[in-house]
Amino acid sequence: MFSATSPKKKLAGLIIELKRAPLALLVIAYAAFVSLGLPDAVNGVAWPSIREHFGLPQAGLGLLVAVAALFYMASSFITPRLMGHFGVGGLLAASTGMVVAGLCGYGFFDSWISFLFCAACIGLGSGAIDTALNHYAAMHFSMRHMSWLHGFYMVGAASGPAIMTTVMVRGATFRSGYLIIAFLLSALMMTFFVTRRSWNDKSSTEEEVAASPNNAGTWEALHSPVVLWQALVFLFACALEATAGQWIFTVMKEHHHLSTAAAGQWTTAHWAMAAFGRFFLGAWAERMGAVRVLRVCLLGVLAGTLIFAFAPLPYAPYGVLLIGLGLSVLYPLLMSHTPERVGERLAPAAVGIQVAFAVLGAALFPAVAGLLAGHFGLGMVGLVIVGLALVSIFTHEQLLKLLERRSV
Repeated sequence: MFSATSPKKKLAGLIIELKRAPLALLVIAYAAFVSLGLPDAVNGVAWPSIREHFGLPQAGLGLLVAVAALFYMASSFITPRLMGHFGVGGLLAASTGMVVAGLCGYGFFDSWISFLFCAACIGLGSGAIDTALNHYAAMHFSMRHMSWLHGFYMVGAASGPAIMTTVMVRGATFRSGYLIIAFLLSALMMTFFVTRRSWNDKSSTEEEVAASPNNAGTWEALHSPVVLWQALVFLFACALEATAGQWIFTVMKEHHHLSTAAAGQWTTAHWAMAAFGRFFLGAWAERMGAVRVLRVCLLGVLAGTLIFAFAPLPYAPYGVLLIGLGLSVLYPLLMSHTPERVGERLAPAAVGIQVAFAVLGAALFPAVAGLLAGHFGLGMVGLVIVGLALVSIFTHEQLLKLLERRSV
């Protein structure tokens, strides 16, 4: 039998059901992290076409990434205050709208300055989405779901290059790829708008957390050697992740002379291995211990960078798989162990410092790699990520030595 309920009543019932069901918000959060990852690795795949279209040097990709990352960092600092004014749901809807607008700008604007403006818009929106979702997840979801959320981000980061590669292999321009991703994100924007009141929670606001007299400020936290060394690990590890992720496609296509399809497939595989690691290596860390897993993963990353930088074809592309797998667990494992390493009093400020250092590394080093590639050739990208892998291992070992001395 067909229901006599009107479509309008059905829609109202669905909205009420979503508001009452935390599971529904969890599913939306998973979809949101996939969508958050979609645009992040696409610029690297589209870059050869963008560079040719605008007649730019290789360093232009670094500038594009740096603009987006710096506005992302700025957004993460102001998001807690904005959540207090607009609520988590309203901020998520508005921020997703900013990302959609920026992606549409990539699809329609025809000047390099406009492209950079769109990158700033995407950075502002993505930073707010990331901060707001992580805040909500930390307050309402278990650690397992928190880890899986970051795994779904990697699923999005793997899907974006696959979409862009498919579009370009079929003869369309990079603009079509950006517009397809904008269309997918617009569905998420509408979902956030419809469920915006469900995300608001009066029980524990950001202002209450920030106002706690027991929490240390940023300046005090920076005086802690443990906080500083762990932040440096974040800086160099995230710099390596961003530099490798953004430059893999261009190095594969223009340095190793692979086809567009093959370069895109290897880029997608890199992010897919990162997603695999986020889902499965975290459980391994619970059994083997975080320190042991982090050491093994960092050595795997070093091996991957050496293969990528120095091995000839057909072996060089396999290095990107090791890099993606090794880097996958660094961010969530280091972040989840922050409270026990620095103490509950320093933890809120330490987390903010770590995020800021991570974004700084992601903004700076892809640009450095681009400048060096423009002057000395794309082979310099491999040398940069080898150097970043070595410095990541060094800073992590210094952090462990400091923790061992403190525990004695």
